[in-house]
Amino acid sequence: MIRKSLRISVFSLLIISCCLITTTYAGSFSKDSAGTTGAQFLKIGCGARAIGMGEAFSSVVDDASAIYWNPAGLSQIEGGETSAMHAIWLEDISYDYLAYAQPLMKGSIGASVNYLSMSKMDKLDENGDKDGTFRPYDVAFNLAYAQKVGSITGGVNVKFITQGIDGETGSAFALDLGTLHNLSNRIQGAIVVQNIGSRIKFIEKSYALPLSIRLGLSCKLGEKFVLALDGVAPIDNDPNLHVGCEYVLDVIKSVAIALRLGYKTTTTSDLDALSGLSAGLGFNIKGLNVDYAWVPYGDLGYTHRISLGIKFAGGTERNIVRMEKYYMKGVEFYRAGEYELAISQFNEVLKIEPNHTQSKTMITKAKAKLVKVNSK
Repeated sequence: MIRKSLRISVFSLLIISCCLITTTYAGSFSKDSAGTTGAQFLKIGCGARAIGMGEAFSSVVDDASAIYWNPAGLSQIEGGETSAMHAIWLEDISYDYLAYAQPLMKGSIGASVNYLSMSKMDKLDENGDKDGTFRPYDVAFNLAYAQKVGSITGGVNVKFITQGIDGETGSAFALDLGTLHNLSNRIQGAIVVQNIGSRIKFIEKSYALPLSIRLGLSCKLGEKFVLALDGVAPIDNDPNLHVGCEYVLDVIKSVAIALRLGYKTTTTSDLDALSGLSAGLGFNIKGLNVDYAWVPYGDLGYTHRISLGIKFAGGTERNIVRMEKYYMKGVEFYRAGEYELAISQFNEVLKIEPNHTQSKTMITKAKAKLVKVNSK
């Protein structure tokens, strides 16, 4: 009864937050509000995998970049994991992201830093003459926590934001609230409210943070293919859609290649239709992930992102929890008649404990069921 009440509370908190924000900022969620918010670097996505999928990632989130997209996704990480990204941005701008996530016996935690830097700019005196140089920068420090209760997971990300321009600095605090909801064995939904916080002030003028509401839905079509959709309502622009997909191809044992494609409507009205396209490629070799994403920006050129992710093996106690999770998920798939998915889950158990008798037995039963289904 308590667990059910908590599930309702987590989900209700996000719904209430969305309603309050929508009511408070009614009329602001449009292009007419462009240029009214600060800390624009918070809109730049993190992780080449998510970018390659068109930024439709809020309900997929199963790596360390969940801290950015949806903190509730930390609950899907199975062991310690670190992720680093470098983005070759427009002009002479670079963007970097570093994150670490760790499951606990109850919940999961994560920490990350986002850093945007530009090339040196000339500083001019009152006569317009050069008087040295300066380098603008934007930084966000994040600390996140997630916990799963039944079919619903809640997550929160606390962030400290600071920006610097020619000796002047501004700072602010903000929260991201996120939830994941398992709608079925294949479908998962998400609600995320990003950048709820104080205004950021430079000298005499202050700006609101780029608050946004994100609704996501993803579907696993088998174990290899994922299709995802995100709807985003930013406070300073028109609502936009993101759609993406990922297909994982097993090459040899412990080596896989991921192909990704995505499309978003964020920039299509200002640039061209091609600017909404994104594509990506990923390699997974025994827990080491290398990902690349390409995104065109019309006449502004192309942007490139490269990410490196490392998954660390968990301790004995954590492995027991992982095995139980895989086994129970396999039983769930088996009862639902999803025998191929069930077999894949039981095989995950055997990777951790090759002599797990129950999983071997369930694999035999699932294969027998598949034979009967295919013979009809």
